[in-house]
Amino acid sequence: MVSLSKPPNDVWPKRVCIALSSLVVLAMLVPLFGWIFELPDLIELRQHSEPIKANTVVATLLLGVVLLALELDNRRVAWLAAIPALVGALSFAQDLTGEDLYIDELSSPTSSVTPAPRREE
Repeated sequence: MVSLSKPPNDVWPKRVCIALSSLVVLAMLVPLFGWIFELPDLIELRQHSEPIKANTVVATLLLGVVLLALELDNRRVAWLAAIPALVGALSFAQDLTGEDLYIDELSSPTSSVTPAPRREE
């Protein structure tokens, strides 16, 4: 007798994950080039909006690379996810304490694209 059931197809979820993580990486390359070449049009989502911070771009890019590598069975780069987590934790501590830990200057120390961020004190 012929079986009518098909074997489970587990390929499409992996392809979707690869496509989405690749999209994250590609989407973050645009503002990264904007920060590198000091092009304000590339770091703003729309005209006269708050620009994407360089730390956010680098952290999201690293997370996209880690997700892509994990989907491609390269587990050696998983430790890179600790870098955005550390930057996020330090930024959060900076906001809680009101102290300037110079987190914003780590990834763009000499950028003249936008003024320094305003912290509430």
